Amino acid sequence: MTVLLTVASYEVGVVAQEHTIEIPKMSTEYPRMTVGVDSPEQVASTAEGCHKKVDAYVLRHVENPEWIVSRLQMYWDSHADEIYIKGEKLNHVGGRAPVPTVRYTATRGIQTNYSRPSLEDTPSYQDSLGMWMKNKTTGQMEWADPRETGRNVESMNMTVLNLARDAAYLWWAEGDEKFARFAADIFDTYMTGLYYRKPPVDIAHTHQQTLVGLTSFEVIHEDAVLPTTACYDLLHSYLEKTRPEKIAVYDQAFRNWADVIIAGGVPQNNWNLIQARFVTNIAMILPEDSAFEDGRGRNWYLNEILNNSTIRQWSIGKMIDYGFDRGSALWKESPGYSTMVLSEFDALADLLYRVAGIDLVKEYPILDQAVKALPQYLLPSGLSVCWGDGHYSKPNYKFKHLKAVPSEEYTDYQTPVFWSEGVSWFAARSGSEPGNSLMMSVCGSQGNHMHANGISIELYGKGYVMAPDLGRGSGYSTPDYLEFYSQFPAHNTVCVDGVSSYPVMESHHPFRLVNCYPKPSYKKSDAPSDEGICYGEFSFVEPETQSDQLRHVILVNTRPGAGYYVDIFRSRRQDGRDKFHDYFYHNIGQEFTLDVPLEPTEELAFAGAHLYAYSYLWDKYCCKTASNVKGIFTMTCNDGSRAGMRMWMKGSPERTVFKVSSPAIDALTRTPMPYDVKNSPALTFVARQEGEAWTRPFVAVYQPFVDGDTLEIENVEYFGEGYVGVKVVFSDGSVDYIFSSDRKIKMKYDGIRAEGPVCVKSKVNIKQ
Repeated sequence: MTVLLTVASYEVGVVAQEHTIEIPKMSTEYPRMTVGVDSPEQVASTAEGCHKKVDAYVLRHVENPEWIVSRLQMYWDSHADEIYIKGEKLNHVGGRAPVPTVRYTATRGIQTNYSRPSLEDTPSYQDSLGMWMKNKTTGQMEWADPRETGRNVESMNMTVLNLARDAAYLWWAEGDEKFARFAADIFDTYMTGLYYRKPPVDIAHTHQQTLVGLTSFEVIHEDAVLPTTACYDLLHSYLEKTRPEKIAVYDQAFRNWADVIIAGGVPQNNWNLIQARFVTNIAMILPEDSAFEDGRGRNWYLNEILNNSTIRQWSIGKMIDYGFDRGSALWKESPGYSTMVLSEFDALADLLYRVAGIDLVKEYPILDQAVKALPQYLLPSGLSVCWGDGHYSKPNYKFKHLKAVPSEEYTDYQTPVFWSEGVSWFAARSGSEPGNSLMMSVCGSQGNHMHANGISIELYGKGYVMAPDLGRGSGYSTPDYLEFYSQFPAHNTVCVDGVSSYPVMESHHPFRLVNCYPKPSYKKSDAPSDEGICYGEFSFVEPETQSDQLRHVILVNTRPGAGYYVDIFRSRRQDGRDKFHDYFYHNIGQEFTLDVPLEPTEELAFAGAHLYAYSYLWDKYCCKTASNVKGIFTMTCNDGSRAGMRMWMKGSPERTVFKVSSPAIDALTRTPMPYDVKNSPALTFVARQEGEAWTRPFVAVYQPFVDGDTLEIENVEYFGEGYVGVKVVFSDGSVDYIFSSDRKIKMKYDGIRAEGPVCVKSKVNIKQ
């Protein structure tokens, strides 16, 4: 049967933009954010950890109170209060404040050949014009231009500020004044210096001007807000006693900081939430509105975050309305960022509930549903799927305030087929056994941190992400990301005429789910029984060439341990001016072989106005053939056994197949693998179809394998006139038949009748 896509959605309960959160009257006492968080036993345990970090520095401070303060990165000599940037780098500084001011980081990017030295190796009162840093290549300390040191200015200050926060905690918990003096000296120096600092000015008038904070090139990296607000909260009574004249300075510095964060950034994605948490932390340590002539105190800033929307800082409600897919409850960003956003929501919700009694989950029930949707991301191995910007990893789904799903219950929140229209993501799985189950992930480009990838797939089998997404690359502004990792040839998709592309990062190019089996479900109770057969039919109009694309992906796992995938990809230009269509497929492994004679080639290149991404391919070999081809991707496991993927592809006239190397699978560099993924190429198969690829589609069968498999695909045959037929023959003599058509027609072969987009006959079961 063909499944019509009439799927249920979550009941979210609140239209957020029409909802106002009432801000209650709160205590004026300090501390506000720490009291009531921990039991006496937890306080003692936290204090023990703080002692290990700060005791040696605090004892030194008693004898030499300048030592730790001098490690702060400040404009000690120039007292500069004006910061001028040019795009993503510091250009120069100017002006002069009456005190040393907080030094501005010198670059937006993190790429650097220098590592941060220890506090002991950091010179006192480091001069503003350079930095003593450790060269990663030589291991030696040397004088470096700050613009070549990444974000180490921020990192070094965070190290010192975190020590101040820990010492402030110890003073609060134990009352020993030497810890208060240590924390207060650091806090006073930093916050007084920040009070006199002005927001950066971009002399190039670029987009960067809308992103900068007081200490960082991105307002989402104003990380110093967290230790300084915690320090102020814990130390407030001590500061009032020892520096009463400075309280107004600190309060105004924090207000200035919040104003810059609110004025900058990006409202429609994770930035907005990170900014909201920073501003909320600042709000919680400010006096009441009545303490300021302009009436902008604690409640005013909380209202800015919870209920008010400005050009670059939306209210929590407006952001929830925009950012969550109301059907699936997924956040509209790539998986890693989606998970991170819920962690940020959790931190914000925890703070609001503890200090203000505001229950964000009660106000917006979709937050609870979003947590329950997270296990859908998980592959049978426990890794999260990965598309767009991100890495394969085992995510942390533990939360303080949001009601987390226990890890032992993850499978209770996974369904055979899951679909998120708002995120343009489809998943189908045959179970949750790491070694035997299969899972396919199909992604488009809808939301933030997305790539130009058309209809792209990830395939799992035998405990590994066999056909991975390649990930982000070295950074968002680096050539490898801009020219390769974010583009079509880095994905398991089809690129038309060598030019398929569209805007990346914030992208609005979803595919359409035409049909699928079984019906998508969001709760286990609504899901059909697992029958080992799933499929999805996806359509997409590739915008650069205005090409129609239709992809059928079928998962068949009716024989335990011998599952496989069938991938049928049709592609053609609407104007009929097709030059060629390139089918890209990447697999893990150290070796890839094809069963046809291959010759070196210079094809697949940036030539003829093709994408730069083609220039990132090397070790290129090809064979022009109309014959069916078979390939195998092989990886040697830690125990010496082999695992990998077997591939069969139907031949076609005017077809050329390629064996090439692509840049490394960056997405797998943060999870253990049997080989050095970071320094190994991604094994890549490319099939080029001259002319259109609609009546001559790409038809491939993929079977994951490990040594010791007792049941394997022995042969793949093809049949059909006006439709695609695939006959899969197993080593035990059993046979599967797969029928696929781009329209509703009657298909017949070997006594089997089929009608519909996809039909699978496995043993005696027919699903269509």
